[in-house]
Amino acid sequence: MKRSCATRRSSLTRCCGHFSSRLSRSLLLLLIRHLLQLPLVALAYLSFAGGGGVLGTFVMPLLYLWPGSRQQKRRRCQIVTGWAFRVFHYYLDVIGIMAHRPPAAGVHDAISAAVARSRAAGGPGAVMVVANHPTLVDTTAIMASYPFLVVVAKSSVFYFPLLRLLLQFCGHTVATAELGGEAALAEQLIERLKQGESVLLFPESTRSPDEGPRPFRRGPFEIALRAGVPIQPVLIDSGPGLLKGGLAWHQTPLRKTHYRLRALPAIFPAILAGPPESNPSSPSPQRAYPGADIADDAGIDPVLEATSHLHSGRQLAQLVFSQISEALRVRA
Repeated sequence: MKRSCATRRSSLTRCCGHFSSRLSRSLLLLLIRHLLQLPLVALAYLSFAGGGGVLGTFVMPLLYLWPGSRQQKRRRCQIVTGWAFRVFHYYLDVIGIMAHRPPAAGVHDAISAAVARSRAAGGPGAVMVVANHPTLVDTTAIMASYPFLVVVAKSSVFYFPLLRLLLQFCGHTVATAELGGEAALAEQLIERLKQGESVLLFPESTRSPDEGPRPFRRGPFEIALRAGVPIQPVLIDSGPGLLKGGLAWHQTPLRKTHYRLRALPAIFPAILAGPPESNPSSPSPQRAYPGADIADDAGIDPVLEATSHLHSGRQLAQLVFSQISEALRVRA
């Protein structure tokens, strides 16, 4: 009996030792892989800035020389930038930072459907895209799927010498006190939406913590309501510690982490502007938008179309925030 117990203890010791040895080797391999990855991460940052400088200095001016309206010229620049962002994200996938290869077809199709429906209704043919903001590359990821968006860059990014020309040629903007601050920015975005230029904003106004998104500010939703354009929420689901704000450039995950984009049901403020009975002379919600009979698989939720009481930016912000937060909890 004693001999049998000793044999079992010996076997258990050997198993534990073997497991510990394999675990140590795995951790060592992860550490080596991470160290080898650092020069590639540095190259990603350098190529992003350097590539932006090359495009802004040499490519975009040539695109502007081609005849067309200012909006057509901006769209040409946005197309080229969108392809550059695709290459950037492919590179991040290849070097093992994040598992994402754009375009995200569902995001492109949903935004395109919302734009088409706005145009079919006699609207400006633009959309307000809103999303949570977990990483540093959320803007590039969305624009790699749908490039025809105006973004509001931080002043430190907008006035960075290598990126300034690129951002200006693509029609992006910035909010500074010298330009009138947030009030002037809101008026500018409303006017650009009315002119048919779609806008991308992050209602958190800063990046999300790993625990989930921060409460949404109502500003982007008020802008969409005043411009009379659809709101297209986009869910961004990323792994913990992935390219977060405040982290040093070399602080990347040891393993490749997931990164996914998903379009949530679009919201149409012409339908949400108020109950039809509040103005007997106004058309019904179904007639107010001629495209109201678009199929359900176009990214339009019939439940949202029926929420005619949601006619304030605060209510819409709370609705979209709860949708994104719940979707992230379900995925977790």
